Amino acid sequence: MKYKILGFAFLIVALAAVISLIYYVEVSNQKPLEPLNHKRLEVRTYTNDLFGFEVKYDRAYALSTAADLENYFRTKGQTLATIAMRYNSYPNTNFGSAQATFAVREGTAAENCIYYVTGANTSSEMTEKISINGKEAFTAEFTGAAAGTKYTTRLYHIPHNNTCYEISLTTGIANIGNYEQGTVMELNEADIWQRLGAVVNTFKFTK
Repeated sequence: MKYKILGFAFLIVALAAVISLIYYVEVSNQKPLEPLNHKRLEVRTYTNDLFGFEVKYDRAYALSTAADLENYFRTKGQTLATIAMRYNSYPNTNFGSAQATFAVREGTAAENCIYYVTGANTSSEMTEKISINGKEAFTAEFTGAAAGTKYTTRLYHIPHNNTCYEISLTTGIANIGNYEQGTVMELNEADIWQRLGAVVNTFKFTK
């Protein structure tokens, strides 16, 4: 009886050794997992060689270069590109839209780069200045509303090489009262402006 127990124990030990060996071989043959690279860039670059500038943006955003996009110059300007957050950027909130639009008006002296026209066709003058990557920019902010959504625009005009460059940041936030109570949360707009501002801060001239 004693030898039977010893034999049974030896069999169990041997079986465990075989299983361990098989596991070791399988693990050894597996390719190691690629470590997360936190330094990997999550951005894309829009470059306009004709007007000599570039801007970087999160690859989750959508780029459009449609020629019929809006700009705020008093006289005819040319809209070049819009970088927009996708509609599902803030799920279960009253988020509507958020975008950065880039436009130019050629043949514009620096002193005339301060003027803009709002959606109400009202001509206004920018009185504040900021710096964007070392370049002086005129700025203004205005709001509007349509179909239960509040639109806020932060506008920047940058004079450079006899051309006025325009960056407009616009958010659309739906009235929380448009929704059934408890179905959506009210969005903290500060987060949107931080993200749009990060795009503006990458704007730079290339010539």
